Amino acid sequence: MKNFYNKIERKLLSGNQSTNKTHSSFFNGMSVSFAIILISAFGLNAQVTVTNPTNTTPNLAATYTTLALAVTAVNATTAISGPVTITLNASNPQTAPAGGYSITAIPTGASATNKIVFEGSGNTITAFNPQTVPNVNDAIFKLIGADFITIQNFIMRENPLNTIIATAATNNMTEWGVALLYASLTNGAQNNTIQNNTISLNRTYLNTFGVYSNTRHSATAPSTTAEVTAATGSNSGNKVYGNTISNVNYGIVFIGAGTTIAAIDNGNDIGGSSAATGNTITNWGGGAALSTYTSLTGSNYCIFDNQKIHCRLSV
Repeated sequence: MKNFYNKIERKLLSGNQSTNKTHSSFFNGMSVSFAIILISAFGLNAQVTVTNPTNTTPNLAATYTTLALAVTAVNATTAISGPVTITLNASNPQTAPAGGYSITAIPTGASATNKIVFEGSGNTITAFNPQTVPNVNDAIFKLIGADFITIQNFIMRENPLNTIIATAATNNMTEWGVALLYASLTNGAQNNTIQNNTISLNRTYLNTFGVYSNTRHSATAPSTTAEVTAATGSNSGNKVYGNTISNVNYGIVFIGAGTTIAAIDNGNDIGGSSAATGNTITNWGGGAALSTYTSLTGSNYCIFDNQKIHCRLSV
């Protein structure tokens, strides 16, 4: 704790000799709990840095102590007037909350320019342990009705302590690296970018997907058909670029509306048009999914793309 005191002193002291003596005496007698409060107040234990925090309403803080707190704050924003970057500072690995980080932000004014970027800085995000039995909708990140969000440069992995894989009813595993899901039948996840991430789960559990998008079920009930009813409910305009995906049963899955023609996904781009934006998918497959994910057919796929228009695919 003495090192903590020294950090606070360097932050606060003005350099005046007599003042330094007074403050040193004060810090030497300080309680541990009060020292921790001061450390937090001055951002000395911040793990997340926000660029342009005043571009949102309400304003974001300049720093957060965890990525989970930053996500909560972003979800509370109601408007955005310029780009914002949420950076998980290097060398700050995190454990995702149960079920994954759920990003639901759709502030007024969001656009290709006024977007929110979550920058991972190469940090590892480990799935929660144990995931709730018998859920089959757990993830590292979920974009639920969120628009103009970028998730980049994270390393996402299953928690090695999650080992119950035999049946969907008893599993404590993670199903999705990143999931794009609708918030309501008229509010899909649109114009998001998932890029330059490394995703590795556990393909011996057959309900595993690197990137998953589906507008034929809700965020909470993947086996129950509940299709979106309007174009605003589609998962359209999303980009999946430059990700390295491995140890999953399904690499990338995009499933759009099946009966509501106007609500079919439009303009998704998986892999772009160059080697730099192509996704690398290895060590995938193993068998049919354990659960009946709506409109997911067949045993396993590197990429499964169903019910869409104007979608570009490449790896």
